[in-house]
Amino acid sequence: MQELEKVEVTVVQVPKYVEYECPYCGNEIEIDYDEFKDERMCDFWTEWEGDTVICDKCGAEFEIGNVEVD
Repeated sequence: MQELEKVEVTVVQVPKYVEYECPYCGNEIEIDYDEFKDERMCDFWTEWEGDTVICDKCGAEFEIGNVEVD
């Protein structure tokens, strides 16, 4: 019996939403990924660090630190 060739499989994930906790009011914010991305200066999440965010709940402005992918 002939041995079959092996192939690597890649599972591609599509981002759905972004979540963060406001450092001022403490609210957990969840926003649609595309909407959040459209507000950024760069489309690539790897380059969001240092960009500013305005909390949807209290209106406070703060900076994006580390970006984690779950």
